Amino acid sequence: MGEGLFNALNPQVGDYLTLLGSTGDGAINAVDVQVAGVINTGVKVLDDRLLRVNLSLSQELLYTSDVTRLLVLLEETSMTSESVTKLTMAFREHGLVFELKSWEELADYYHQVVGLFDGVFDFITVIVLVIIALSISNTMLMSVMERTRELGTIRAMGGTPTQVVGLILLESMFLGVIGGLLGLLGGILMARGVNFGEWMMPRPPGSTEDYPIRILIALDILLKTFVLGVLTAFFSCVYPAVKASRIAVVDALRFS
Repeated sequence: MGEGLFNALNPQVGDYLTLLGSTGDGAINAVDVQVAGVINTGVKVLDDRLLRVNLSLSQELLYTSDVTRLLVLLEETSMTSESVTKLTMAFREHGLVFELKSWEELADYYHQVVGLFDGVFDFITVIVLVIIALSISNTMLMSVMERTRELGTIRAMGGTPTQVVGLILLESMFLGVIGGLLGLLGGILMARGVNFGEWMMPRPPGSTEDYPIRILIALDILLKTFVLGVLTAFFSCVYPAVKASRIAVVDALRFS
């Protein structure tokens, strides 16, 4: 029995109860059952109504030999597509006409929640990138201003404006790569620390249990973040680089 239903009826494990229900023909039927234990799914609405029995007992209560639905539980979510393919082929080989649906087709609410959070995180990502780009651009612009005489010397020794732009952009690429690697390393260490700390999140609405925070390290997300960081650092320095290349040599050498 679900924990909520168990507490509401207040039986003891091992007690006998009587289940009353309607058969497929609409008649009233009843069977005696013995309480074997308590189930806690973590979802209050489900635990208040959950009653798990074996197939033969449910068929006896409903006075039928039919099965309306079979649920296959997998050890890993990544096995969904492979399992659907294998089951479909097995049904065809044995001439069985079953309607087969994966959890992805049935979990509309899950996909809506994922879509909502993806939109929120994308919006936050854009805001963070804009802030980072402005910060890097301002930092590089200040750096260029402080190195005006140095850049003027490079121009006086024969350096072209294109070479000055390339020099600053190359420097920004190195800074972006180094900063990206340090950021990835720091993020991985923080994720490991959070997982090791076993911190608990407060129970969400409708749930009855807290759950531990788990930060999964995905290589594709790490690579995407690294590339995005390097590109942001590169394009943020385009304006300071162009501005530095347009400074007159004489003015640059007189700058103090």
